[in-house]
Amino acid sequence: MAGRAYVGYSNFKIRPNCFYVESPVALGVTVDENHRDFSQANDVIYNLKAGNKVPCVAISGNVNTEESIKEGDYALKGGFLRTFVSGVNVSSSRAKPPLLEVYNMTSPYPISEGGMGYARQRLDGIVTANGSEALTGTGTDFVSTFNGNRPAITTGSRVIINGTSYTVATISSDTAMTVSANVPAGTYEVELADTIGDKEYISCLAYTEGGAVNWMEDFDGVDASISSKTTVTREGSNVVIRKGKPYIEAANRSSWASMVRDDNGEKIEDYNINHAIGACARIPANYTGGQGATSYPAIGSEGAQNPFGGSGVQAGVINKGTPGYDVNLTRLADYRGRIYLSKEPFGGDGGWFSSPAGDYYRFIRLNGTLMDVGLSAHYADSAGVLQYDSTETLSIDPDNTVIATNNNTKIGKVYSTADLWNPFVATDTVPILRSVVDLSGDIVKSGASALHMYHIWGESPDNADIQKYLGPDKSLNPQTAYASVFNIPFPLTQDMSDVATGNHRQYYPYVALDMNINKLDPCVSIDIDNADGKLAFGGGASIYTSATYPSATTYGTGFGTTVQQQNAETLLRSVVITFSNYKPTDDMKTLDEFLHYGLDNFYGGSGTAGDVAHSGRIVGGICLMKYGINPDADIDAGSIYAQALPVMAQEDKSATLNAAYQMAHAVSGTGDGKLQQLFMRPTDLTNAAGTPRTVKLPMSEWFGIKTYIDVNARNSSKSANRNPYGNFSSTESSAVTMRVAFDLSTSASGSAGITPDQEIPFIDLKFPYADGNGNAHGPGTNTSGYMLNEDYDYGDHGTGKQPTYLYPNIMTIWVQNYRFVKSTEVFFKYGDNNIVDSSTNGAATETEVFVDNIRCVDFYQSFTNASATTDSSSTVSFPQKRTCYNPCQEIDPGGSAKMTSFNAGITTEANAVCTLQAHSPASYFSIGLNNKNDLPISGSSTSRRGYFLMNGFYTPDPTSLDQIVPNLYSGSFLSQTPTGATATSQKRNGLGFQGSNYASGTTNVNYSDPATSTSMYDVTGNQDITSKINVTTGSNNYMACDGFTQKGAFMASISGSQFTNWKKRENPMCSVKVVAVPSEANGMSSNQIQVSNTSFLTPDDPYSQYVVYIVGSLASGNNKGHRTFKLKNDGESIDTTGVITLDANVTHTDNGYRPLAVEGNLSKLYISPYKYWITLMTKGSSGFANRTYDSAALLNTNLSGATVSNIQGTTYNEVQYTYDTTQQTTIGQSAPYYQEWAFDMDPATETAIQLNVDYGYGAWDPETLKGGAVSRRVVQSGTFASLDIGPLVTSQAVGPDGDFTVIMKMPHESLGTSSLVLYGDEYAGTNSKQYKPTFIYEYVDDLPQLGNLKVTPAYNLLDKSVNPYKITDANLNALKFSWTEEGSDVWYRMLMTNENAAISNKYTNAKMWLPMNEAPTNLTTKPAMTVYNMINNTSGTAVVGDAILSYVDGISGYSPEVDAQTATLSGTIYVVPGTNTALHGLSEYTLVTHVTFDTTMDGVACDVLEQHASDNEFIRIHKNASNQIVYTHDTSSSTAITGSNFIVCDGITAYSIIITYKYQSQAGPDLQLFIDGNRSAYAADASEALDAAASAFTIAPFGASNKFKGRIEEIILYDKKYEVVSNPAEYVFSTADLADNDSTGKAINWSARLFNFDYHNIRGKTINDVARSNEVNWGATTL
Repeated sequence: MAGRAYVGYSNFKIRPNCFYVESPVALGVTVDENHRDFSQANDVIYNLKAGNKVPCVAISGNVNTEESIKEGDYALKGGFLRTFVSGVNVSSSRAKPPLLEVYNMTSPYPISEGGMGYARQRLDGIVTANGSEALTGTGTDFVSTFNGNRPAITTGSRVIINGTSYTVATISSDTAMTVSANVPAGTYEVELADTIGDKEYISCLAYTEGGAVNWMEDFDGVDASISSKTTVTREGSNVVIRKGKPYIEAANRSSWASMVRDDNGEKIEDYNINHAIGACARIPANYTGGQGATSYPAIGSEGAQNPFGGSGVQAGVINKGTPGYDVNLTRLADYRGRIYLSKEPFGGDGGWFSSPAGDYYRFIRLNGTLMDVGLSAHYADSAGVLQYDSTETLSIDPDNTVIATNNNTKIGKVYSTADLWNPFVATDTVPILRSVVDLSGDIVKSGASALHMYHIWGESPDNADIQKYLGPDKSLNPQTAYASVFNIPFPLTQDMSDVATGNHRQYYPYVALDMNINKLDPCVSIDIDNADGKLAFGGGASIYTSATYPSATTYGTGFGTTVQQQNAETLLRSVVITFSNYKPTDDMKTLDEFLHYGLDNFYGGSGTAGDVAHSGRIVGGICLMKYGINPDADIDAGSIYAQALPVMAQEDKSATLNAAYQMAHAVSGTGDGKLQQLFMRPTDLTNAAGTPRTVKLPMSEWFGIKTYIDVNARNSSKSANRNPYGNFSSTESSAVTMRVAFDLSTSASGSAGITPDQEIPFIDLKFPYADGNGNAHGPGTNTSGYMLNEDYDYGDHGTGKQPTYLYPNIMTIWVQNYRFVKSTEVFFKYGDNNIVDSSTNGAATETEVFVDNIRCVDFYQSFTNASATTDSSSTVSFPQKRTCYNPCQEIDPGGSAKMTSFNAGITTEANAVCTLQAHSPASYFSIGLNNKNDLPISGSSTSRRGYFLMNGFYTPDPTSLDQIVPNLYSGSFLSQTPTGATATSQKRNGLGFQGSNYASGTTNVNYSDPATSTSMYDVTGNQDITSKINVTTGSNNYMACDGFTQKGAFMASISGSQFTNWKKRENPMCSVKVVAVPSEANGMSSNQIQVSNTSFLTPDDPYSQYVVYIVGSLASGNNKGHRTFKLKNDGESIDTTGVITLDANVTHTDNGYRPLAVEGNLSKLYISPYKYWITLMTKGSSGFANRTYDSAALLNTNLSGATVSNIQGTTYNEVQYTYDTTQQTTIGQSAPYYQEWAFDMDPATETAIQLNVDYGYGAWDPETLKGGAVSRRVVQSGTFASLDIGPLVTSQAVGPDGDFTVIMKMPHESLGTSSLVLYGDEYAGTNSKQYKPTFIYEYVDDLPQLGNLKVTPAYNLLDKSVNPYKITDANLNALKFSWTEEGSDVWYRMLMTNENAAISNKYTNAKMWLPMNEAPTNLTTKPAMTVYNMINNTSGTAVVGDAILSYVDGISGYSPEVDAQTATLSGTIYVVPGTNTALHGLSEYTLVTHVTFDTTMDGVACDVLEQHASDNEFIRIHKNASNQIVYTHDTSSSTAITGSNFIVCDGITAYSIIITYKYQSQAGPDLQLFIDGNRSAYAADASEALDAAASAFTIAPFGASNKFKGRIEEIILYDKKYEVVSNPAEYVFSTADLADNDSTGKAINWSARLFNFDYHNIRGKTINDVARSNEVNWGATTL
């Protein structure tokens, strides 16, 4: 805006003819967008921050400064808001330089201060003061680093003691410190300047409706990292359309704006849509037209140069361009950018609304992260608003398949048998063996592709020999393919809402997939009844679970009947899904080899006891086979049958183990080619009692498989019973570890998953069980069994050793096919020839399987980080009625023992279906503190409390609002020290909320139950209960939130042993999965990990710690399984891919004893904020009305009994916090929002910010999201920032009474954050007058008009009317000056004369000139002042006292405040004789100065300035106690004159004081005192000037008394006596003192010039600076 004043980094430049009035900000109130109902008590400092949510300072101003300006003819011209920037923090390289903005508000709102403060950081321990500056600490750590929990204190740090701010002076030890002032005697806690209550960690967790999908693979064949951003659709039977990254056009806003929702499912306001566009819009396409066909380079970062000028793309909108492409540029008029979308759920964020997977297209920010804003997928898909940056059409044929690898899928490993061309048949086109694992679109459940696993074994007379190419010569070797999913997460227990004993969780995690077995030939059975078969198999077969394994056991009658022996089943043709704790290795070519490795290892064949690296392997799974090779069997040969792999003995109805239903391993022969085969007893497909359960599944149709996992169930023989709880008793603790449930829906669309039917076919999986096998190398070598949460070596692993976890974290899908077999072959009683009419050589066999939509669900829930430091839109909520369907159930046989596990099914024995129970898990509201004493109110050494303010209340159900007092068990949960925890599970990492499945005996002695542990802490609806969490309802004395029904507070008071045992540790409710650890393959450093979600981090809090931990590991001792970290470099440590960089090595625990972030731990590896946790628990089944809060803040204020009016004040939500004590008994009505205002950056809304006026930065532009600012400027730390608000204060926006209200803030921005610390309006420390925010109003005072100066004789002797006899000598020599002048504010006039020379400016003949208006380099340091001698054109430096500061509100710019009352000479200015002798030796002079007396000078005698001589003579300007000016010319002759004026000492009124002197003046009098241009005193005769050696010329001389304080501006000492003219227009001047001739007799030519000074234009050399007349001249004449 043209004409705006220059604003520098420190101060502004004074403009000509202007003066300034400083008006300290009397009322500034911080309103915090992060905590919208916080009402700041006082503002010692303003903490401002850029980001998505920004605090603002509302400031009241008034331009009516008449009381500060006593005289002058002036007009308001401009203004500034000056503030001091004490600190700057730029937290990210992506952040812009810190920018400060000022906006006008639409009305001069009546803002007011409240009574709240944020809790501050506190030092540990207490200090004792004795009334001096010294402090003695008890339990303090002044020197130490506090383990990173809080800032370290050093000399100069600001501390608060008992509400008073001090500066640390010295620190001599951890217990000895001194501060800047005396501290009243007493015992205190020491607070630090940094607030923590506005940054406390707040999170919410609730069950994700529909289940939390933790991992997913849909086989659409795209990179896993962008699979959710690719859309695939089928068009017709043979065409698939694959669409690239979806986006919407910002220019088409009107077509999609109504579809935008936030993460609560609510529509968002237009201004928030604007924010989203600004954060997300990208500009593509090279611009080659409209600008001379110029191509512009890519813009690499926000704020890059805009080649199109003001009408083109604006900084902040253009950024990184299309993801994966160069950034390009287009004019805004043509194109406004793409907003890229990701079809992902909001992730169970804890809000009362949660979207199921895929329901929203979320906006992608410019930095790649997802906003909590998105388009409703239902509306977006149907309305056609989506566009895609690429489209690919694929036809479905064999040539268009893609080989599946771990590069194009998330599958960890893919393998298939190599193809083989028949060497006995001369053909090179068709292989005899073909195996394929690829992505195919032939048969899909959803999307474009599915995993396709296919084998064909062609017809050949040489097949018996061909199979030797696939394995040992004597073995039966199949074609094999498999796909493995590695590192299935170990599940966290994040629920305890079941009304049960021990284990309270209401849902289990599961792995789901869709499968279609399109082709599968019947199971190949071997005949171990004939001689050859018995010799090869039965005679050398070992039963894995036998007590004598691996000794040979002859299969005889124990294996069953003859018919059963003739039909021993193999896995040669099968589809098997295994779950194991070991991976398939490259030398495991078949399923037999994979299973044998694990079973032989477990049961004692190859493992070595104590060999952790090679023992404790377990495997289980589900086997799917087709039957019917025996044509005599009554079998549905068109179906698939599922059963559990028989890796342990089947327990029959009588609880007897039936070894016949186990897997056997046969070894025959020697050498590499020996026969090795697995086989098992033929399956009883009738589901007879005592036999393994089977489930019949459709062939060539899709069915769903859900494998539920219970890691806390004890695996033993009972786990293999058809009714695992049939013999349940107080001594039997076994249960089912994994249950496979089948969804037999044949729908052609949708994803894997079981609908909440009540009857679901299921199979319980088996895992190896030793059953007393003394040779076994697995856990549970006796009858106790084991749980999947255990380690094989469960104890001290030794330094650097890695345990073997029993958890089966690897799922492998196996597909096998075997050649055509004939009943005529020695090993087969029945062959394919019995059912297939084939040629002599048989027929080809095929196996074809399609797999789609693999998902890991509910292994961990996503939680909402609602901490205010995250700049997110996440909210605090208490979700209700989120339903999950799960086979979880408590089994209570009526005795003392109880079991929580999978339910037994509808019947007790022959059942084939289980039930799914409907559950409503609880919601959890966690608060994490860095230190116990973050709770600010100390009750004792074992008790603290604090009030949490719940901000920004909202409910969609105001009519049905009900009070919530957290009601799950005790209501809250405290993190406990491992050694103090009573529940065994709480002594281990990540198991704080886990209980025992089996409960019998004494709670937390014989079994673990967190609901009865010491971690539970009571919640009450009452008030002032010092041993509970107070969520007060109804009448209260602290402005309560009334059971979370309105804004307001609740109180947390922690005391007693639970306070003592309250421990900083992990929180399962706030844990995030670690998904990758450092390795050579991924290139991550040893201090890096990759996590599933980075939103849990709080980089804005530099003191936040995080703990990486192994679930289930010890939480203390040498073998602990965790380590604490901080982010290495705050926000810079977070990568958009989820990689975070920590401040220490993550590969081992801090003692180096145990491996930590290594591949072997990955499934169990999580990270959590490391805090003192309070978790409020609310039942999910209560049906409370939905509600949310924006945030929670911990207050420093003790609200108990506080007067409401002292707490109420201005907040971000309201002009004044509304609270009505008369409505406390009405739910949610005592704290409504009655005085709302808004700070929306959009003039289309009812915002309180005036944005549609151009104050120099343009009015608000909805396209660029910029404009409306009054002032904007980049600031620097340690400098003053003067923001130009002139266009505002001179506009009509200021009310008639001069009032206005502005807000000061940093910008909303999404790329990195920066913050500022400014001194506030209530700062009272050092230099408070300078540091406090101040309005500076600029006024222009135009020069008086002065001209047409003429000089004539006072009396013309040639005029006949003149009587010459009446003319005296004086009149005879007099001259008359006349002139014209205009201006009502002339302060004083001076008529200057000069001999034989011109008068070029007012400083002609000035022997000493002190301007005294030098701008200081810093307002808090003394200014440098120069003294000039204009006669000989020299200059020097005046000596300025250290305590002197200059202020801009002088008469005409800067002026120093002098104060002789300070230390010796520190408030004094003086000029030494060597620089300027001043008054010394002058026989005539004119002394001019301008003085303003401080209010403290009223009625007090003071010396304004003086100069001494060596003989004790002195000249002095003095004000006596009667407030009259006394001028002493020469003490030796007692020449002193006292003015008649009475001075006003108000610190505002300035006085012009002029002294004229001429020794033995002919015109008389010798000495005159003029005040404000009028003579106030004189002396006809005065002694001669100072003639002895003179001392310094001193301003505000320091002495024992008469000490002056005030302002002195411009001192001029002329060596001539000049005339002070009182009247306008005419002046008669006696020339008696002027010589007519010089010493040679030559006539003298005289010149004269008149100067008129108004009240503000007193300095300067040009006609534009001060008013001056034309120059006149004359010479002497004679009669």
